[in-house]
Amino acid sequence: MNRKTFNLGINANLSDKIIFEGNAQYTTESNQNRVYLADFQLNPNAGAQLIATNIDVRTLDPGYGADNFEVLWSDYIYATNPYFAVNKVENGDNKSRLIGSFKARYNMTEHLYASFRRVLTRLVWVVMP
Repeated sequence: MNRKTFNLGINANLSDKIIFEGNAQYTTESNQNRVYLADFQLNPNAGAQLIATNIDVRTLDPGYGADNFEVLWSDYIYATNPYFAVNKVENGDNKSRLIGSFKARYNMTEHLYASFRRVLTRLVWVVMP
């Protein structure tokens, strides 16, 4: 995993009554060979555990047909062909995320103020083979 994070925080006291604050965080992340241990359909070991012990798992090789779709071996739709999970499941991704917040505050008196807050987030996630 390769992650880089950049942060920026700005505040301005324009007077005793007006205060502005802003924060931004940009994160970029790149992953290869993610493991799918908790995901039953993408975990190649989960499908192999469902095969009867008298069947050779190698008979399911390569796991996909000429159309690149999975060759099904069971009526149970959640039982992924283990060779398909190894050979065709995409296991890398790139993520870019921006999180920002803005706050404006107006002090009406020493103990009373009005404020405005705005938070935004943007996530771009690209799955790679």
